[in-house]
Amino acid sequence: MFGSKLLIGRYIVKKENEDPYDVVERIFRRMQVITSCYVSLSHGANDVANAVGPLAVVYIALTAGAVGTTVEIPAWILAVGGFGIVLDVGLWGKRVMHTVGNRITTLNNTRGFSIDFSAAT
Repeated sequence: MFGSKLLIGRYIVKKENEDPYDVVERIFRRMQVITSCYVSLSHGANDVANAVGPLAVVYIALTAGAVGTTVEIPAWILAVGGFGIVLDVGLWGKRVMHTVGNRITTLNNTRGFSIDFSAAT
């Protein structure tokens, strides 16, 4: 302690009369940014594959006449899937996040960090 403030490095972690819970939440807020990037990468890669899988099978079946055990998916199909996800998040993302974060359960930074990290891993 340094006076009434807890200093770690050059950052003031705890201010006068501050609830220790708020200190923890502030730390996890910064950590949640990192885990949110992690979950975005993990979730996005999986969603594009799931979204374009049926479209790719139909395209290959129509163009080649049959579908083998391994096929090469054209880049434009992956781009269509990625664009569809971006469009969906842009149109409905805020509503979905509001529903999950406020209506289903109240999320705070420590819960959000735990959810992001476990979902991505």
